[in-house]
Amino acid sequence: MQMNPYTISPIVDGQYYVIVHLDEWMSLDKTLIFRGIYNKIYQEDNEFRQVCFLYNNILIYRSESLFPSSDKIDPQKKKVMIILGNPAAHSVVRGMFFYSRDNGHRHQFWGKLEKAGLIRELDKNINDREVEAKTRKEAILDGNTSDQYILGLTTFYSLPTPIKPRDKGKKIQYPAKTKYGDAAGVEELFKAALPKLQKMEFDRLNSYDFAQGAIWIFTQLSSYRYAKNASRIEYWPMSSMSGGSGGKDLKKILRMP
Repeated sequence: MQMNPYTISPIVDGQYYVIVHLDEWMSLDKTLIFRGIYNKIYQEDNEFRQVCFLYNNILIYRSESLFPSSDKIDPQKKKVMIILGNPAAHSVVRGMFFYSRDNGHRHQFWGKLEKAGLIRELDKNINDREVEAKTRKEAILDGNTSDQYILGLTTFYSLPTPIKPRDKGKKIQYPAKTKYGDAAGVEELFKAALPKLQKMEFDRLNSYDFAQGAIWIFTQLSSYRYAKNASRIEYWPMSSMSGGSGGKDLKKILRMP
């Protein structure tokens, strides 16, 4: 009897679990390739080991999506669903998107959302990542990030991966994280079944109540291209070095009719 190869649990406090039966999507040799890449990442990254588990051909992992409940949504505000590439393993462990940069400093993502008017600026005296994460998470869950917008955060790919090292020394020290980190790592892991995975992930996005009537903002180009024929879909290259990635750029997108 064929089973559902991809199942997800309900979201609780911004997190949920995914179960993937790899052998329903891949041949034996492709599954072995997947396991080989997975084990390389597993050996290098402690946070990945805390949120991802592989039992024979069954992959189980913890992921994140953060939305206010329906009773917290002001119908006078515009819903904005930012769809990131995939979760960072260290942020899933700590319970909040963009908990910090890999050096422990505040992630620039939040400053960009502030400039775009999607989230209020925190007290300047707060310089504690845990307090910042808790404050922002509560604001999103309460639908109270902005007077104009209701913010939701999710990812296109649900599988967490490590952040790719930027430092030359760390690139040499962590070759698997360098090669398979970020959303590109998910696409490499699931290369043999990527169209099937993308369909499941897109269906997951559409299943969220928050997604209905929201402006969808993709930050990853390949996932934006996959979904571009849907309703109100926009692309904001959050981490691009070629421009268009600032908070003011996002603000312009939000103001488009």
